Amino acid sequence: MHPLKYSLIVFGTIFIFISLSISAKTTKKSKTKECEPFPYASLDHGRITVSGSQKYTFHCDPGFLLASPRQVRCWRGRWSSTRQPKCIQAQGRCEDPPPIDGGTILGADREVGSQVQYICHENFMLLGNGVRTCLQSCHWSGVAPTCLDKKEPVQKVAERLRNKFVTEVGAHSTDSTQGRLLDSASLKLGLELVILVDRSSSVDPVDFKRGIDFIKFLLQQFGVKNGNNTSGTRAAVLAFGTNVDILFNLDNKTITSAAAASNALDTLQAGGGGTALQEALMSVFTQLPELRPGAKRALFVLTDGEPNVGSEEDTLFFARELRDERNFEIFTLGIGKGINRQFLAKLASEPAFNHIFVLDKYSNLMTVMQTIKDKKPKNRPISPSRCGYVKSEQDYLKTWPWLSAIYIGLPDPRNETKLSLCSGALICSQWILTAAACFYHLPGAGTEGAPIQPQLITSEVFPVLGEVDLINDDRNQINFYSEKVVVHPNFNPLNDLRDNLALVKLNAEAPMGIFRPVCLPPTDKTILLHQNLNTNVSIAGWGLAPSSGVDNRVISGGTEHFHVSNITVVLEDEGECHRLSGGPAKSSHLLCAGFGKQTCIGDLGSPIIAVDPTTNLHHVIGVLCSKKRCTKGINQYMEITNYIKWIDKHCAVSRRCFITDARKHHFSNSAVLLGSFTPPINIYTLKMEELQKAGENKIKPVASEEEVELKSLWADQDCVITFFRRWGCGFCRVAAKDMSSIKPKLDEKNVRLVGIGVEELGLEEFQSGNFFNGDLFIDADKKCYSDLGYKRYNILTIVPALVVKTSRDAISRVKAENLGGDMKGDKYQVGGTLVVSKGGEKILLNHKQESLADHVNPNEILKCLGIEGEVQLPSSEAPAACDASG
Repeated sequence: MHPLKYSLIVFGTIFIFISLSISAKTTKKSKTKECEPFPYASLDHGRITVSGSQKYTFHCDPGFLLASPRQVRCWRGRWSSTRQPKCIQAQGRCEDPPPIDGGTILGADREVGSQVQYICHENFMLLGNGVRTCLQSCHWSGVAPTCLDKKEPVQKVAERLRNKFVTEVGAHSTDSTQGRLLDSASLKLGLELVILVDRSSSVDPVDFKRGIDFIKFLLQQFGVKNGNNTSGTRAAVLAFGTNVDILFNLDNKTITSAAAASNALDTLQAGGGGTALQEALMSVFTQLPELRPGAKRALFVLTDGEPNVGSEEDTLFFARELRDERNFEIFTLGIGKGINRQFLAKLASEPAFNHIFVLDKYSNLMTVMQTIKDKKPKNRPISPSRCGYVKSEQDYLKTWPWLSAIYIGLPDPRNETKLSLCSGALICSQWILTAAACFYHLPGAGTEGAPIQPQLITSEVFPVLGEVDLINDDRNQINFYSEKVVVHPNFNPLNDLRDNLALVKLNAEAPMGIFRPVCLPPTDKTILLHQNLNTNVSIAGWGLAPSSGVDNRVISGGTEHFHVSNITVVLEDEGECHRLSGGPAKSSHLLCAGFGKQTCIGDLGSPIIAVDPTTNLHHVIGVLCSKKRCTKGINQYMEITNYIKWIDKHCAVSRRCFITDARKHHFSNSAVLLGSFTPPINIYTLKMEELQKAGENKIKPVASEEEVELKSLWADQDCVITFFRRWGCGFCRVAAKDMSSIKPKLDEKNVRLVGIGVEELGLEEFQSGNFFNGDLFIDADKKCYSDLGYKRYNILTIVPALVVKTSRDAISRVKAENLGGDMKGDKYQVGGTLVVSKGGEKILLNHKQESLADHVNPNEILKCLGIEGEVQLPSSEAPAACDASG
């Protein structure tokens, strides 16, 4: 619903009050004016409900949408609208629902209003609602159910519990082992962890002790420090039998560590009578102290059966209140052969597969703990504070938590409220990216032949986050007004295919617990997301009909799309895109997407989103600047990669502008891809535990057959290690010569210089060329390269990487200095440079190659080691930050 409705109601109330005060002095009686009968008594494909004679409400049948105001009122003898109510057939269809493991999906229709049925195979149990409906928003209703294996192996249960509970929830806390894995740029607002443990008489005392040991183990994983803890874990433990006892609460300052919590748990005894889970949940609802704003809230229930004290209905009511009103994510662990999985599914958060876990017996907890302890996740957890983070694709609001509706007040000679609608994307906590054309109004032509003078309108701009329905209020809707609108300085409103970008600063920061900024595009990829035609992208919006002018954004009482929708589309070939725009590739900075789909659901300013498959983070790669061809299945977007510097110039000052690892050094990396600067240096955080793991790998000296551990290189002295791509790599020979130039200065300070490669091939020529003056080793298994996170190209990405400007410049230097080189050996591996202090006490520098030709400026290595002086190099490199330890 648009934000001015509130203002109109407030202003209307004041006006009525003043009018009545004045009229009371002059008139004793005032008769309310009645309206003429409403001109429409029926509604095709819908119905009309009447409240007295003063209000009519219109409802459409399933499969139809209302294309008129939802309600009309009689006020002062006039109807608020006399427009004919109209229900139109819903346009659009849902994507195919994702397949379900252990089951089948029945139903072939995908049109709005159609349904699908989920059926589980034998020995699988359906958890959740088995019927889903294609909604008007072109999304399936609810959350996909789960077919749970009734005989799921303990190992699988343990892995799910580790990944979905310990890893994902722990990422919110600085006290957790998972939270400590995250980089320093991640925003961690803490974890409020509540554990309910069943101690009813049905739990054997030996089993109860096993359950308590498991709770102790969990608290060790999450860490705990109650009281004044700003970003770590606060924990509460409640035991329930017939009665409920709060062992310790979140504000209990005696719980200063997991050990202190463990001592408190030792006082719990089994044998508590019945199973009063209802009262336990009610205690969580009523007895917790004030929760930290923004902190993650998780509730973990350990039980051996269904509640037998209180009603199931009331138990589920309090669980629902904790989920929906207090924003707790609820996990359940049921133990016992007769456990009611359906009840646990109703109790827990959705999707059920991520939140309910079942074991046959308490002794299985030993296997669960060992699995969590022994097996680390394949990938580091992604911080929930990150831009572009989406936990569950099942939840539509979580799928587009950055989408904004933008209402712009337009000048009107009759002093009526006239609004236009655009869309935008939240890119920082206080900034929205949209199209510049949104803020230009094209008045009437005026004098015949006179040029049109577009008017810039920025005085009444109202961004709304959480908008889903344009007519009704939405649960998560928050209305803002703009503090500032920044239009790209080169934008010409008469040409919407050039520099059509604008930034809107909100009057306050958006709450990150509800909303989330989308990432700006990563500029350090060999093939950028917007260049990969195999990448599926998505668009969203309300879809006001296209036209040739700005009037297509005017809200005049109704639209065919009251609900926000999104669809998946395919990027078009660059040549086809520029053919449609009527200009050469270098003049437009355009993306085109559609591939034959009806793409009119987007609005001017709507973001086009791509998911980076390596991180699962969502990136805005373009902004809708023209939809004149949307009925033909194609839209045109401004490509954001070309405008990163301009965006950061205005937004980077924001205190909480979320930037991913991929964009840490985007200024340098953008320069590389746009062909301006010399190679960048890419400094990344390396944790000590990662260094220790890599240090245990074996490498072989080229002059000996006896392998040594990598960590032996820095055991007795500071060490500079360059990990080369290939011995025959011309770029590597450039790097080797540059690194060798500082060898005399390193020798003076007893710093060892080392080069490592991945194979013997080409080594003899590399040595005979005297390209490198340090010690050489071989990492034939490439374990060091893998543990240090050095990436690999593939057949599709290696060719474009050879033709970017940095590679071309390096090739020129190779030829000028007659360094030679060949293409033999492993062409896909890249490396980096590591500087470690004596004994491995500190990581002084950790550089990873992000393009084939980039390498560290040796003078920066000298600075990191505290060695004075510089060496003269053939080319200057980008500066680096020294301390890369975390």
